[in-house]
Amino acid sequence: MKRSIVIAALILAAAFGAGRILDARLAAERALAARLTAWAGEKQIPGFPRRRPSEAARIAEAREAAAAYLNDPKGRKPVIVPSTEQANAAEIRISKLDAGQMEILLDQLLTAAEGDPEISVERLTNMLRDFAEKRPRAALDLIVKHAAILRRSTLLGELLSATIRAMALDDALGAIRWMKDHSQELPEAISHQTVWPLTNGLAQTSPRLALELTESLHLDESLTHDVLHVIISEARTNESRTAVLAALRECREGKIGGKIAASLVDQRIGDIGQELQRVPFETASVWLEGAGLTGKERDRIGSNLSRNYANQGGGEFQLWIEWMGRHATDEAGLKTKWPISDLMERWTRNDFAAAGSWLAEQPEGTTKENALFGYISEIAPHDLETALLWVDTVPDEARRAQLYQTIHNNLPRKTDAEKQAAEGFANEHRLK
Repeated sequence: MKRSIVIAALILAAAFGAGRILDARLAAERALAARLTAWAGEKQIPGFPRRRPSEAARIAEAREAAAAYLNDPKGRKPVIVPSTEQANAAEIRISKLDAGQMEILLDQLLTAAEGDPEISVERLTNMLRDFAEKRPRAALDLIVKHAAILRRSTLLGELLSATIRAMALDDALGAIRWMKDHSQELPEAISHQTVWPLTNGLAQTSPRLALELTESLHLDESLTHDVLHVIISEARTNESRTAVLAALRECREGKIGGKIAASLVDQRIGDIGQELQRVPFETASVWLEGAGLTGKERDRIGSNLSRNYANQGGGEFQLWIEWMGRHATDEAGLKTKWPISDLMERWTRNDFAAAGSWLAEQPEGTTKENALFGYISEIAPHDLETALLWVDTVPDEARRAQLYQTIHNNLPRKTDAEKQAAEGFANEHRLK
């Protein structure tokens, strides 16, 4: 028993001694690591944390970097100069500054540029743009403070656009407020370059909010026109098209600010047709039939779709013409020939044989008559005889007169002989 107690005591003593030795070694290792980290930080070796200097030291470091930049030939005109050890050292020093120090540096450099026309404002603008990616709000403050000198650069618009876009990523409403608050002292804050990216981003998630922005910025008609087109062009699914249409209707009715003219909104609703011509017929026609369009809206959208239709496949042309024949109306709710005529003209231009074969197989009626206008418009300058044969198939005299006028309007008139032929055609068919 006594022997067991003695052995246990010896084991505990050995463990205690070993523990003290390990603690001592660990403390020594920690001390060595601390010295190495401090040394590496002073030498600026990558991978080791740098000891954070005092605020006064950070400011002094930024100012020293600014002074080094001003002594760097690259910072002056001309911008392209031979690389020197001095210039490289200045660039390296600037690259090591943190965001807060960069703000101090840029403020110093822009202030110096106000009294020194030899300092390259373009280069400072590019530096400010890089800074804006990390600190957009601080960059905007610098832009406002130094707007006069930044206007010496042709890049101010691009700088504002990039900075506002960067701010909007985290605070879209804050970016909008900033634009409104500074539009008087900095008119460049509201332009195509700044408004487009902002509304483009908002339109992808909330077309109504994008329209509210457009209303609140009091844009001129030209810019409003373009912004509305941007909002509509971002509607790339049937669900988003429905959301855009609903927002546009509210805008037209004055429920979103009431500053955008209803006539302008009506015109831009037609732009939905430009986007629909880029998607398959099945997808687009499903939306058109389920969107609850008024006759006026359907006419505008259908007209834009037909005017801008770019699909080269005859099958899609045929499907759209037949769909238009069933649905196209004008503002009074009456059938209109123009969407069908435009589509048929483009189809004939792409594949006149397929278009002619389809036309020949169609039963008499409004769709065929309207398609005939587009077909004749396209073939008349190239094959007058065939065009006249088609006119002869139309029993209605008033319709034939319209088709003769269509042929006359499309006859070539480049030479004197062509001009005389066109005049003779008009006399023969008693056209004005």
